[in-house]
Amino acid sequence: SGNYYKQGEIRKKELEQSCGLLGIPSSDVTVIDHRDLPDNPAVEWDTQLLATLVLQHIEAKNIDLVVTFDARGVSGHANHISLYSAVRYSVLLPWMSP
Repeated sequence: SGNYYKQGEIRKKELEQSCGLLGIPSSDVTVIDHRDLPDNPAVEWDTQLLATLVLQHIEAKNIDLVVTFDARGVSGHANHISLYSAVRYSVLLPWMSP
């Protein structure tokens, strides 16, 4: 929720406003608060867990475009980098053979 600095509600509104500028209705914006994904710039999130959650949202909302952080995240935040890795993993997963 972006609440690391106790600004979660502000961050949620910023996200909805940013999405609105891109034509994404707030009803299609989901903030995931998961106990295993703490909002902390020093915490790396589990790639498979995050990929699963992202893919569930993509499928539920019929999403055909995902915009995320790059491989360095913002200011090198570990959880930003984890999100990039999870999305990349999600894209590569169907192409990987068992």
